[in-house]
Amino acid sequence: MKFQLLNSKNYEVKKTIKLLEQAARLFDIKLYFTGGIIRDAFINRPNYDIDLFIEEFNLPFIHYLEIIFQTEFKIIYEFQNALATLNNGISIDVSIIRKDVYSFPGALPLVTKGTFLENIYRRDFSINSIVYSGNKIIDPSKGIRDIKKREIKSLYYNSFLDDPTRILRGIKFSLRYNYNFEEDTKFLIINSFLCNSLVPISFVRFYRELFGIFSEKNISNFFKSKIYSEISPLLLGDFNRNKLYNFSLFIIKNRNLIKKLKVTQEEIFELYISLINYFRLKHNFSSLIIEKNFFKQRDSFYFSEMFINFINEKSLIKFNKKDKNLNSNIFNSLKVFSNKEIFALFFLLNNNLHCKNIIKKYIKIREIKPLINGSILININFSPRNQFKKVIEKAFLCQIDNPKYSISNILNEVLPNYGLSC
Repeated sequence: MKFQLLNSKNYEVKKTIKLLEQAARLFDIKLYFTGGIIRDAFINRPNYDIDLFIEEFNLPFIHYLEIIFQTEFKIIYEFQNALATLNNGISIDVSIIRKDVYSFPGALPLVTKGTFLENIYRRDFSINSIVYSGNKIIDPSKGIRDIKKREIKSLYYNSFLDDPTRILRGIKFSLRYNYNFEEDTKFLIINSFLCNSLVPISFVRFYRELFGIFSEKNISNFFKSKIYSEISPLLLGDFNRNKLYNFSLFIIKNRNLIKKLKVTQEEIFELYISLINYFRLKHNFSSLIIEKNFFKQRDSFYFSEMFINFINEKSLIKFNKKDKNLNSNIFNSLKVFSNKEIFALFFLLNNNLHCKNIIKKYIKIREIKPLINGSILININFSPRNQFKKVIEKAFLCQIDNPKYSISNILNEVLPNYGLSC
């Protein structure tokens, strides 16, 4: 297995590493590169996240890096580290050789100065704890061996109790690299769930890590994986696990629906998160509403109260097949919802055949091309033009309720409302 950090084909990464090393020599600082960039160098994969640690936190060194990279570093004094994303998209994380102490499961760590080995073994997995420094590889946790074995191995007994989000990170790596969890690590994950370790985690941290899983290309493998079948009952209970598993199958079986609705992978993930919240809390549909203050810049995340009320009032059941204006009523009722919410309706009401057919009908209606448009209204000298939108909308409703109508039939039906005839 060849190590190819400085032989990287990516010129920008190589250049950044060399600039860091030159700066370190000026300040007589020894750099230790670690994390994903070292892991991926062994398997010849691109990586743009440079993690490194130094023996003492050195502010002049950080300020010098700001000058040479022309980027401001965010300094987090409580963790004694500095972070920056460069203009070329490469991120740099500088921290000290440290020891982490967790006051309770899921807490953010109290950072103190530690030994080299304490700094290695505080990390999440062996594959992420390989160190490169001074043209030498330092690997006390046998991360290279685990890369060869294609295994994800935890570094200490309380790892998942201290930081339960590592479970989700491990799943992300297993999907990305097609690695398996080492048997003891699998036991520690299950033990962590039995201890309810996820309870103290903030929803934002949970969201961030779980989104990492949904960002992987082969996400469907997550739902089929052995680790998912083992941990989901502990997270959700058997009944709720089945419901969530059904959602997983629903995604896989309804790829055409997803394509028609143009539901993004991110939106599917958001729905999945909402369902976890719903099943874990065992609330009514109102628990699908995620508070705004979790994601101030992500208004699309939570479901609207209008959507929740629509489900609670069983509005879809009220539609009658004999209704002359069935199609227009369906369209008017459902057009107010986003594609993600329509997809959610289809899943949440999937066991009701009537509701399922109504939603399918709505999706088909959306695909109908309107016969009446602005050009036609101009050709018949319709005025005023500020009424065009209303007329086109009414014409479309007439069209979907009367699929055999021609353009003339539709105009004859709609225009008299405006004192005109065709």
